Amino acid sequence: MRRVIYWGLALLLVSCQNTATSKLEVPKEIETFIIDYVQAWSDGDVEEITENVYGVPLTLYRSDNLISLQSKDEIRGFLTSTFKQLDENGYSHSIFNDWKHIKVGDGVAIVEQSFTRYLNDGSVMGAPERTASYILKRNENGNYRIHGMIPHTEIAE
Repeated sequence: MRRVIYWGLALLLVSCQNTATSKLEVPKEIETFIIDYVQAWSDGDVEEITENVYGVPLTLYRSDNLISLQSKDEIRGFLTSTFKQLDENGYSHSIFNDWKHIKVGDGVAIVEQSFTRYLNDGSVMGAPERTASYILKRNENGNYRIHGMIPHTEIAE
């Protein structure tokens, strides 16, 4: 009986230990791509995002609907509208915080990042830590493009 108790206590101690979480290893190419995307978003650079970040088609998986953008013109229109709304809401910029998840396959990747948005007065816009997931696919030139996005909060709020 004592052995069972000791084994149970040992198992409990091992299961309750805090283990350091291992840092996700993100390929440099994907890291640079996402960091550049966050900067282009902060700059409100519609052309940079349309031409070098988002791929066609682009699907946004939102909590209340699905948006499928089938051309660069549709992407450009979506971004223009989104940045206009962000400006009206006092948006200043975003910063990259951390990687939450990454899975890389042959020419595709799923990435989740956390970020923080700031208002013009320097205060945090909405949640202090937001997350979004992206489906990346290599294009004909071998460069990643975002073809799917799951924003976990409202995009323009």
